[in-house]
Amino acid sequence: MNEAQYHALLDDLMVTMEEILDTAETDLDFVTSGGLMTITCESGVQLIVSRQAPLSQLWLASPAGGMRFVYHEESNTWREDNAQAESFGQVMGQILAQFAEETLDCSDLDG
Repeated sequence: MNEAQYHALLDDLMVTMEEILDTAETDLDFVTSGGLMTITCESGVQLIVSRQAPLSQLWLASPAGGMRFVYHEESNTWREDNAQAESFGQVMGQILAQFAEETLDCSDLDG
């Protein structure tokens, strides 16, 4: 994947993420700036989704720890470490359930 493709994929992912967060019943605030999305949960917990262009990775930081995702073209998903690992959508759904105390369907983030 070249740099333009990488940024196009993440631009689409960020738009989809915003659409998902807009459906939240709890107060989820988010700000996107310079390839970084900061999500602030009602409890004050912050989640950070960031681009790591030099590595062609997507990172997620939360109180549960930091996670790195790479794009797997064969499945059209961002996944931790390998193709059998959990997808970004699966992990984001779990993180939001844990820290925002809300179940959101994040399956659109995968594919």
